[in-house]
Amino acid sequence: MNDLKTSTNLQCSDDVVFFLIFIRSLIWIGLLVLTPILLLPRCQRMFEEFGITIPKLTQLTFAFGNSILMYGFIYGIVTIPAILAWQLVLFFLNGRRIGSQLVVVDWVLISIATVFLVISLGMPIAAIASGLNG
Repeated sequence: MNDLKTSTNLQCSDDVVFFLIFIRSLIWIGLLVLTPILLLPRCQRMFEEFGITIPKLTQLTFAFGNSILMYGFIYGIVTIPAILAWQLVLFFLNGRRIGSQLVVVDWVLISIATVFLVISLGMPIAAIASGLNG
């Protein structure tokens, strides 16, 4: 019989886990706080200047960004601590099966948010580029 216990969980040192938490926190803050404040208003002005029809997905993204600009203080008070609390939960669950699964969920959510943003802003930019080319 094999007395060795095999584990599917990857145990990392606290320094590595803390660094990954820091990186994921920066990504979430960038996606949920900085993008609506810095990127969306510029894109909205550019789309208005070119006079293109904005798809519903992009309108939804701009509405989300405008709500953040209107209620930014409340949004910041709620969002940033929530992101940090979520990452802190992941830190304390490091090495446990549920912790590993939640980290995967976290990366999947980051990927989905990024793809949503790229698609919602990319469609009008592609329309502008095709109008300029021909």
